[in-house]
Amino acid sequence: MSFSILLSAYLIGAYLRKYNVKVNSSVSIILIILGIGLEYLMMYLLRYKNITQFNYGLLPMIAAVGIFTLFLNLSPFYNRVINYFSTSVLAVYLITCSEVLYYYYQKKVFNLGKFQDSPLLLIVEIAAAIISVIVLCLVDKIFRPIYLKTSDKILQNFVK
Repeated sequence: MSFSILLSAYLIGAYLRKYNVKVNSSVSIILIILGIGLEYLMMYLLRYKNITQFNYGLLPMIAAVGIFTLFLNLSPFYNRVINYFSTSVLAVYLITCSEVLYYYYQKKVFNLGKFQDSPLLLIVEIAAAIISVIVLCLVDKIFRPIYLKTSDKILQNFVK
């Protein structure tokens, strides 16, 4: 299911780029607020116990399109710190989405389940995501040189 959601987000982005659709920044912000607001309203009205059902579907997609179009309107910029951390984002994704580490990450590190029915869930999830990216980027930055040295030595032993 997650692949289809990822694919639909890319298809929306491709459509916006191919047909050069311009969306005003205020419309993008309205889409973000509308998507998140409707999601919270539905969670509150339905008193839904399983938050994972609301992480996928139309309402988060509305917010995602709003975020995407908002960043399309921003002028490009260069930031050394952002670029430094951005080289580790794939490693962060692979670590957080690993089937082996998923249980430990979700249940032991952040225990997001205890905020399941809390109105603070969105804030806690955003904080957990930011903390995860920063910590795992630093872990990647620390272990990358070690990995490169050991992998070069291993490859040299195989080549000989």
